Amino acid sequence: SVKKVEWCASWRFQSRSLARFFLMQWVCLGAWVAFSTAQVDWTIACHITLTQCWVPQDLVCMGYNGASWFLSTLLFSYMLFPLLSSITQSITARVKWPVIIVALCLATCVKYNSETNYYWQFFPPMRVIDFTYGIMLAQATRWLLGHPVSASLSRFLPWLELLGVVAVAVVASVVDGNSSTWATWL
Repeated sequence: SVKKVEWCASWRFQSRSLARFFLMQWVCLGAWVAFSTAQVDWTIACHITLTQCWVPQDLVCMGYNGASWFLSTLLFSYMLFPLLSSITQSITARVKWPVIIVALCLATCVKYNSETNYYWQFFPPMRVIDFTYGIMLAQATRWLLGHPVSASLSRFLPWLELLGVVAVAVVASVVDGNSSTWATWL
């Protein structure tokens, strides 16, 4: 059946991605251990297994190879991708756009009203919101491009994307109160 083929393809994609994540993490972690003069402690086990983002401490998430927190959270999102994709596909495109806009507004409010960096930046279930938002945005865009009026709209899509990035950067700069924030978005 089609669903079985899609599930098998999804599983192959996930397993290859997971293998790359772990290989990349272990190579970087090995280089860090080899060249660093810092003390190795129990938290290295979390980094070896890419579970450091499940420990609610910024120092654990950012220890050793500090950028690997992203792999830890992305690993969780990739594992949930088949479920998230099937759930979001059941939402009609006319409903997706308002949900996407509301989700972006809520996520922005949470970020700028959060007391700790851990739950907003590192905690994997919170990052699933971003991941799901991206899935829904891709699905809604695919629907839009398949719509009869899309031929006339498709030439404006790059400009709409640029406008969206600039709008997010401006809003983030205003909310953050930091004029350099827009540069990091671009």
